[in-house]
Amino acid sequence: MNLPPSDIIPIPAGLRKRFYEPVVILCCVPRYCIRNSVETATYEVDTPKSLEHTYRCFVDKLSQICDSERGGETVTSFGVLKLDKDKVQYWFASNQRNTAELGVVEDYITDIFQTLSNSSRSDVKLAIANPRRSLYSDILTRIIRFNRGRMELYVERLCKELEICLDDIDDAYDSLDEDSSNADEDGSDDSEGDATQTQTLMYTLNDLFHGELETFVREKCIATQAKRGNQAAQISVDEPLGSPWEDAYHCIGRLLSYFLAVNILLSARKYWPELFHANVQIVRLPSSRPERDPPSIRKSADRILHSMTQAQKSAGGGGGEFKAYRRNTAALKAWGIDDRIKEVTHHLHFRPIVHAEILVDDAIRRAQRIASTNHSEEDEEEPLGFFREAEFGRYIGSSKPTCRLCALYFAAQGDGPRVRPPHGNVYHNWRAPDVFAGDGGEDEGQRRNAVLEKMVATLRADTWNAIRSKSAPWKAWDSNDTATNPLLARATAITASVVDALAVRVGGVAIAE
Repeated sequence: MNLPPSDIIPIPAGLRKRFYEPVVILCCVPRYCIRNSVETATYEVDTPKSLEHTYRCFVDKLSQICDSERGGETVTSFGVLKLDKDKVQYWFASNQRNTAELGVVEDYITDIFQTLSNSSRSDVKLAIANPRRSLYSDILTRIIRFNRGRMELYVERLCKELEICLDDIDDAYDSLDEDSSNADEDGSDDSEGDATQTQTLMYTLNDLFHGELETFVREKCIATQAKRGNQAAQISVDEPLGSPWEDAYHCIGRLLSYFLAVNILLSARKYWPELFHANVQIVRLPSSRPERDPPSIRKSADRILHSMTQAQKSAGGGGGEFKAYRRNTAALKAWGIDDRIKEVTHHLHFRPIVHAEILVDDAIRRAQRIASTNHSEEDEEEPLGFFREAEFGRYIGSSKPTCRLCALYFAAQGDGPRVRPPHGNVYHNWRAPDVFAGDGGEDEGQRRNAVLEKMVATLRADTWNAIRSKSAPWKAWDSNDTATNPLLARATAITASVVDALAVRVGGVAIAE
């Protein structure tokens, strides 16, 4: 339903200011505070715990294989809807894709679905049991080609970090140098060769990254994190928190996550073949326009926090929060928090958008309102609902864990859908969906404003807590960084030859690409 921008019911200016001021502070303070890594729950396991678990993982993985570039623009969300007994629709949105790019995503997913639909039940079972089967390989190849930009970055970074990690392993460099030279001679520049090389790397990772290697890398990460925790007071605010071991572990995990995606797609085809019938429809939802009129907020921490304090006093609160800020004001000023606020809120950088999960939720709610208005007792069609809603609930998947603001938004709705567990990061370029006079009018506008008011209360509490405790939740990688195959933890000794084999394979692929 396309409605004219002039029909938009605006958010009151005062509410916008109250909302974005704590958001901006929360975006600025993590680099000043001792940063807390946010633990996120994950569905990324070899053996899903239940059918509901498998289904949610399917919707998340479907979203992930469409998130082809780093940086947030291609973050994608899916909702699976049931129109009647025989018709399934996939509604999807991305943070920032144009119409043509969304069409490419639709064609890509349609191609994968057709491949799965045309496969026999026995072929699916064989592929689940053996990733070397042609069906498994065909789907993985399609995913690699579509996600080449993102995967190239993982491969390049993994190659770089493994070279550093090998300093910890005796006598590893001699064989690495010799075999890397051989890999260089076999390099290829064609895209078909690149996909083949990347697929070969992924099979190697899948074969090697079990037991001894996974345990060794994970223990290195744990040791690094423990050392960093002991030295937290000496960490520079501009010093990156990731170590080569953590970066390598993250890259391996992200590459192996595409293996898990194929496993989950095949499992979904096994359990719910109706999700892949020829008559399924894929509905692409337009991305939002970046806010052209950035919110007007105060440009100094003093003024923002003083305003928040006054609001709390008016509501019967105390002044202890602002005193906590005053105790840290010299350090914050010396670090340059006001300059950081001005940088974040500069009109070239402050262009809020609606995130993909909320785009999907908003479109579904709008369609349900229209259907409810037009529904009559004579209608035989079932009301628009989620796939197996009674069994699996209302679930919207995403290519990444939900950000802090999206999580607060869905919680404040009261009747919001279930989404992925959040990673805790706050992004200033976030906004609520538009409300139109021709679609729900003032009632929907008031509902949206009430949701934002609830979020403001929580965001202010988060802000004071960050300043008082000198800690702020922040995740360096907003995708899961666990190795997603994962991995039987066999506590056996690592050998240089195992890491060598992995490093050589990575080096060969990076050179080929």
